[in-house]
Amino acid sequence: MIFADSPIGVGRRVARDFTFPRNPFGFYQGNAMSKKQVVCYARFSPRPKENGGESLECDSNEKQFERLRDLCRALDYEVVAEYQDEYLSGGSTVGRDGLEEAIQHAMRIRGVLACYDVSRLSRDVSDGHLIVRRLRKRGVELLILAERIDTTTPAGRLMFTFMLGMAQYYREENAARTSRAMKKHLANGRRMCRRDRLPFGWKATDNPSVIVKDENEQRVIERIVELSKDHSARAICRILDREGTTRRGGKWHGAHALVAKIIARASHAAR
Repeated sequence: MIFADSPIGVGRRVARDFTFPRNPFGFYQGNAMSKKQVVCYARFSPRPKENGGESLECDSNEKQFERLRDLCRALDYEVVAEYQDEYLSGGSTVGRDGLEEAIQHAMRIRGVLACYDVSRLSRDVSDGHLIVRRLRKRGVELLILAERIDTTTPAGRLMFTFMLGMAQYYREENAARTSRAMKKHLANGRRMCRRDRLPFGWKATDNPSVIVKDENEQRVIERIVELSKDHSARAICRILDREGTTRRGGKWHGAHALVAKIIARASHAAR
């Protein structure tokens, strides 16, 4: 709210409200156009190489911030804050404090939320659309450098959806490939988990990287597979308890999820 001289009388002052709609290049404060205020966000999650467990070099958060700063300078935007998440997956927004703080800051100043590419923001279609809806509801624009996406237009939102879908696909494909590799290593006797959380049917050895089959538990697995032909997982647990079969020192009561996993694993191995 500012004051201006009224054309009706000299010295008389009236209130004039300069709350105009935002245009594509800036927003009004009083009667002058000011720079857009930008909140930058970066996320870093290194991926393992396919040939060996080493970390694959990704764009660090600092590299992402440098590119976003260069873009903002070129567009004459003002960077007011930078937030980041390190070593966190983009498959969910849960636990990503940096992202939530960046969104809250951008909504508070009604500015622009900028990130390097779509996958840094989210690798899940539903989460990505939820973020965009939150931003649009508060008049916040989303700036994505790599894909040059403008979510204020129908075409931009279509491209955003497509890129989100591709990011989710790559995340799920990486997870499936990693799972297949871990199962292959496990079948070859390589330990892929903590020593106190070995899969049922396996036991640790003196070599911390090697596991071997536990003959007693393997016989229990054979019994479970046999019973699965006519019984449910819960029924199998009751039968094993009646037969006096123990589960690493405990009873099978309540372990129907484990039984279901054992049956699924055996079915997959038989294919």
